[in-house]
Amino acid sequence: MVNEWKALERAGEWAGLEGTALEDYVVLVADVHNTAIADYDGFESYEQEYYDFLNQEVFSDERVVDILLSFGVEEETVDAFRTGNVPVAETFHSEHLLDHSLNELVDLIMMLKLVERYTTKTNQEYIPSRYEFQKLLFLTNLNLKQTETGSIVDESEFGLLETTGYRYSFTKRSSGPFSTGAYTDKYRLYASDLLDEEVLEHEGTGEVAEHEHTYGIKLSLKGELLMNRFRDVLRDFQSDILMYWNRAQEDAIDTFGELSRDEIHDYIISETDIASRSTGETLLPPRQTRFESESNDGFEGITGVVNNV
Repeated sequence: MVNEWKALERAGEWAGLEGTALEDYVVLVADVHNTAIADYDGFESYEQEYYDFLNQEVFSDERVVDILLSFGVEEETVDAFRTGNVPVAETFHSEHLLDHSLNELVDLIMMLKLVERYTTKTNQEYIPSRYEFQKLLFLTNLNLKQTETGSIVDESEFGLLETTGYRYSFTKRSSGPFSTGAYTDKYRLYASDLLDEEVLEHEGTGEVAEHEHTYGIKLSLKGELLMNRFRDVLRDFQSDILMYWNRAQEDAIDTFGELSRDEIHDYIISETDIASRSTGETLLPPRQTRFESESNDGFEGITGVVNNV
């Protein structure tokens, strides 16, 4: 898929959604999109034909209309979704990865590194599902929570780092720990053509947005190019700030890389109190990473590599 995937999120923003409401909308509309596009013959172009498809098959879906109503979106706007008249072409525009702050950008880069390291260490083409992907992110932050070194306070050339790790909140779902923020960021990387997703099985894992198919996740060619160019910059950046984060992520890959989904489920049950938690309850709060300076040489090195790709 190409950058037109961003039209899904732009439509939500056009409807006035933001924050967690926008994240929940994106998770739902992406699931509706995946189902609809699986039955579509394909597009001759990803412009007007694709926008018409979104209006006819995705935005007008009852589930999309219902979630907009639940968020209190104005009736006139909801009616545009219901009747397939969302001004997609007008609301859609390219959002470069660098529109994010330094905090968000480091999350995205570490997410790309997770995919790269998993496929390298396990000698697999993909992270085998969205289920495994979510649980690897969760275990990375869990590992950091369980170690003193994951909660350092470090005055570095990049500013104050309160704690290290992903800034995602994980809640309990029927599939286990899940983060809508992480799902949204993965979607942004996919829409920016830095990640690829392909259907590996015509049966879901039970994960959010993975009920009918199982999706493998890997770096795209553009993502591989970015990581290759970024390697030296990331190594220097990591030496002061990301060492513990990277170590926790490597440990997560080592732990889950050879486990089946049932074994991953059992591991999470044994290492957390998830069994006693209610659905929707927070299992892990977001890490409080904060980088203060966005004009120093380190940040310019990161953004320069991303921008040149």
